Amino acid sequence: MRFTDVYCSDAPCLPSRAALMTGRFGIHTGCVGHGGVNAEMRWEGRNRGMADFNGRYNLPAVLRRAGMKTASISSFSDRHAAWWFNGGFDETYNIGKRGLEPAHEVIPVALDWLDRKRDTKDWFLHVHVWDPHIPYRTPTEYGEPFKDAPLPDPWMTQEILDKHRATKPGGHSACEVTGYDNKPNPATPRQPVEIKNTDDFRHMIDEYDTGIWYADKQLGLLFDKLREQGIYDDMAIIISSDHGEDLGEMGSYCEHGEADYITTHIPLIIKWPGCAKNTVSHGFHYNLDLLPTLVDLLGGVPPFTCNPVVGNPNPVVYDGEATLTVCAPARTAAAIIWSSASALMSASAVCALAIICTSAPITTATT
Repeated sequence: MRFTDVYCSDAPCLPSRAALMTGRFGIHTGCVGHGGVNAEMRWEGRNRGMADFNGRYNLPAVLRRAGMKTASISSFSDRHAAWWFNGGFDETYNIGKRGLEPAHEVIPVALDWLDRKRDTKDWFLHVHVWDPHIPYRTPTEYGEPFKDAPLPDPWMTQEILDKHRATKPGGHSACEVTGYDNKPNPATPRQPVEIKNTDDFRHMIDEYDTGIWYADKQLGLLFDKLREQGIYDDMAIIISSDHGEDLGEMGSYCEHGEADYITTHIPLIIKWPGCAKNTVSHGFHYNLDLLPTLVDLLGGVPPFTCNPVVGNPNPVVYDGEATLTVCAPARTAAAIIWSSASALMSASAVCALAIICTSAPITTATT
């Protein structure tokens, strides 16, 4: 099922992922920006035990409590000093390039993990690839696959571009696309650094699309592995993103820090075992609806039980709602791939993949 009207509640990267992982708005998590106190997860205070919220109630923690082996292949926590992002994961793998790693350095780690866990019945794997995010880093040997393809919406004119350059200088403007300056970086030859004319604009769009295309090709290797292991048909695959990408809109280039439609509108596609193919939902949803929806789809999870030293078993309140109706009926064994990949919609910037595999009975959300 393809959901056409899904939005991140908070942007850019850090606030969006805080909302996705916790099921809460930024006004409640405290994460509403990329720096200063606005980038910090709000303290729980004197009632916090040894285990905090993210060790008990965030997305991977809930799935772990449901009996799954949880693992993450991502440099996100390192890039943003968001160590809470690792909460709930039994295993974490960091490629070590703080978001600059290409997918061909990430996917082999995931393939190896799948081989090593082949006999594991219940697991959740989060795999994070960044290729649609600047700096564009698709290997140059892949050429220019979109060089001759027409722009889907050729709205940019030289007049608009000249106005942007005259009135909106500075970071992520047409004058300094990367946010720092207009000096090319030999390490990322695909990344445009300045947009002077409509040919430059077209080149920027093509490189963005190439990043999406390359991420898709790499994720295809992962899907092939799942087919090879004979579990693909019994998997639920969820593809989404943490934010969109302004490509000239509002005079912003290769950026996602605005609270506009382009930045907040994100893709969401869910393949659930036993459900109809090629269906579309036009209902309005937030990214933070995913966590409570998964809890509902899994038929609930065991409550948090522990001694008070570790943490009080207080009832959790999510801002998100289990309103992502997927389909019915569901089958008795499934895997969930959650990807913040921008594979299927042009308004996406960052790619991540997660897989949940469970042999437990699965029900379907009906709200």
